[in-house]
Amino acid sequence: MKPFLITLVFTFLAIYFARTLHLLQFMPRHLKAFVSIAFASIILLSQPQLAFYLVIASVSFFSPRYWWAFLRLWLHQWIILFSIVLFIGMRFHQRRKFSFYPLDIWLAGLFLTFFISKVGSPDLATSVRWTIYFSILIGGYLLARLSIDNPRQLITVFWFLIFCGASSGIVSLFRPTVGSRVGSLVLVNPNALGNFLTLILPLPLAFLFHGRLSPLGKGLVFLAIFPIAASLILTLSRSSWVGCGVGLITLGLLRPRFKYFALVAAGLFLVFLIPPVQSRILEDRDDPGVSYRRTKIRIAFEMFKESPILGYGPGAFQALAPETDEWAAVAHSALENLYLRILAEGGLLQAAVFLGLVVYFSRLGWMTIRDLPPVPLQAAVLGSLTAFWAALGAGIGEDILLFPMYNWLIGFYMAVIVKVREFAVAESGQVLPFAEGIS
Repeated sequence: MKPFLITLVFTFLAIYFARTLHLLQFMPRHLKAFVSIAFASIILLSQPQLAFYLVIASVSFFSPRYWWAFLRLWLHQWIILFSIVLFIGMRFHQRRKFSFYPLDIWLAGLFLTFFISKVGSPDLATSVRWTIYFSILIGGYLLARLSIDNPRQLITVFWFLIFCGASSGIVSLFRPTVGSRVGSLVLVNPNALGNFLTLILPLPLAFLFHGRLSPLGKGLVFLAIFPIAASLILTLSRSSWVGCGVGLITLGLLRPRFKYFALVAAGLFLVFLIPPVQSRILEDRDDPGVSYRRTKIRIAFEMFKESPILGYGPGAFQALAPETDEWAAVAHSALENLYLRILAEGGLLQAAVFLGLVVYFSRLGWMTIRDLPPVPLQAAVLGSLTAFWAALGAGIGEDILLFPMYNWLIGFYMAVIVKVREFAVAESGQVLPFAEGIS
């Protein structure tokens, strides 16, 4: 069976390479992306456990976009897709079981609502594209479930993620992209970089205060916080700031520490003294961007009133944009608010499933924290649950679930809690409550 699978994989790769090289003779940018994909594929075939490291490194440092036929994927998306297929094939070959959990049902239900809401979609192609965007989150979840086999691997991935976040922060300080706002190598857009760092900042904070690290480990984590926080601030991304605030509050409430609140309070006091931050917070209400957001809120509620149960379908904002001047004015911000998008495009059905997922996952995360002793794994769960809530906060200004450059990270954090519970079961031999496998 193994020689057959290897032959099959390399046959398809050979056909793919031959056809694509012919198509890309005069497309240097596409050729760069193609060579990157080919190189990543070879690495994954030889060392599939490197999958998540490649994804994190790609988003942080190098992720060219590649068009071929109907596929328009960044490098990190290709790695996620290829790795999932590879791991599923390996599990079939090794006859390893894959346990399903209630969280899987909630995620599958949310994914299904994208298809159900297509009933009222004004543009099926746009709806499919929006659904694919969300599937990257599911891909990050599945990849973590399939690729991480023990606690040591999980903690190492966290360390690498913190390192890449700090590196992106350092790079951004030398790369202003929009006036005084900063961007990084791949996440050039300040809002994208800010939201990415918002999802990473809870990790070093959780490990610093709750990870029971060695003095060297605490020192490294403490140093990593500075470039991440500084870059996040200088993106001047208000959605990131809101998400960061929600995350900081969540971490403080989950495990109250006086030193933590003192550090956060001092940090926030210094941040509010920075002139660009003050200007961004007190932005003129007559600014065109503010006017667009008000128009979008009004139109979103009009869409919700017309189709309250199933919504207008994924991508309806963008699909309807050419119809009126008002739509054209807000088309660029179609992904600007997670909750408006759910109401307008997914309706009450998607809103109910999403709320159920948030409640279930939050309770699952809290019970996992409660059941674990104060070890690095508990800090990993704390950081993951805090980052999830930071994403919900950022959703006020960005539809963070559909942004494929970093929504996979939300899926990763959801998988972390499932994996930690699996590790606890394997170590103790007892099934933890509330998250038993269902098959």
